[in-house]
Amino acid sequence: MVTYPPFDPALIGQAIVTGPVETAGRRLAQLVTTVLDDPAIRARFIGLVRAAASEPDAAELVRDVFGSGPFAQIVNALGADDAPLRASLIGSQMVGLIMARYIVRVEPLASLPAAALIDAIAPTLQQYLTGPIAQKPRPTDGNSSPSR
Repeated sequence: MVTYPPFDPALIGQAIVTGPVETAGRRLAQLVTTVLDDPAIRARFIGLVRAAASEPDAAELVRDVFGSGPFAQIVNALGADDAPLRASLIGSQMVGLIMARYIVRVEPLASLPAAALIDAIAPTLQQYLTGPIAQKPRPTDGNSSPSR
């Protein structure tokens, strides 16, 4: 049973909200890259992402962290609107990065130097944190799925 994220959410939030708002995406990219460079922490993230695909407890933890949890709090602290949407977009970036770089090992992403990875993902993270986000009407109940 997975009951906690493989990082301290309070430390993550402090690191991202300290400093100019316009560079929060770069700070987040640097932090993520640094955290994932630690083999023990990376292994826990890989396990969490793998487990989330088939284990309800792990999937709930991922939803909490990247929905209403610490990443939504970071977005709120930065003064952006629609924190749950922005947090879930950040989460999709993080889960996709872990899956492509560390699990599937898609090249050239898998061997990209950390500095180049930071340069590549920072603008997207900045957009998700504070930039304009186009929105379509969302379903009002939790049982609806997006139209196709």
